[in-house]
Amino acid sequence: MSTRTPCPDPEVLAAFAEGKIARRDLPPIFAHLETCAACRSGVSTASKAVASGRSFRFAIPAAVAAAIVLAAVLVPWALSRRGPFERLGKLAPRSARVVEARLS
Repeated sequence: MSTRTPCPDPEVLAAFAEGKIARRDLPPIFAHLETCAACRSGVSTASKAVASGRSFRFAIPAAVAAAIVLAAVLVPWALSRRGPFERLGKLAPRSARVVEARLS
């Protein structure tokens, strides 16, 4: 029969979930987590919260980088496009008038 060790402080379990526990302090925590379902559940919940916080932390710089790349591609493309009146002006002959101007 195994003897159950007293539960560690919640701060210790949170630090364990974040990966901030020293390697030499891990064996007693692992031994306790094998026998205590409540602490395993708490560590699991804390690990999920830490993982979701990490993904959000990297989402903002990724969005900024994507916006910069998008602007670097779209601005030159938009400036190089010509509107329909500019294209018609390029097609018009320069040596002769097509329409005579009249005053009524």
